[in-house]
Amino acid sequence: MRKKVIYKEDAAVEELIEALESVQAVKNKLYEHEAQIKESRFSDPVRKSARIELFMEETAE
Repeated sequence: MRKKVIYKEDAAVEELIEALESVQAVKNKLYEHEAQIKESRFSDPVRKSARIELFMEETAE
């Protein structure tokens, strides 16, 4: 009887571990996507020149 309880607990722990791993995988994908968005914003020449112009205006004031 005791072994069955342990096995059931182990199975529940394994399920929780799998759920946490899948959540972590989704979190990693979101982080990568966010990093790609930030990178694309900085590599966009139009946005980059607009940021430079804004910076120049702020420093001129």
